[in-house]
Amino acid sequence: MRFAHTVVMAGTIASGAELRIEVVIASFFCESCQQGFDSEQGDCLCFRCDSFSRRLLQGRELELSSLELS
Repeated sequence: MRFAHTVVMAGTIASGAELRIEVVIASFFCESCQQGFDSEQGDCLCFRCDSFSRRLLQGRELELSSLELS
């Protein structure tokens, strides 16, 4: 995202635009434990039972929270 922003904005009136990225911690649901768990590294293994989780609850979002034009 950072690289694309730099390349796309270069040579345009938006070349001085600032990109701020806020990382969202990934949350998964373990089918074996029937419980959710967070993973800062995006690791899909449940820390309770070491089962692999295929159910990502949060962490894939891309949200534009603000845009200022002047």
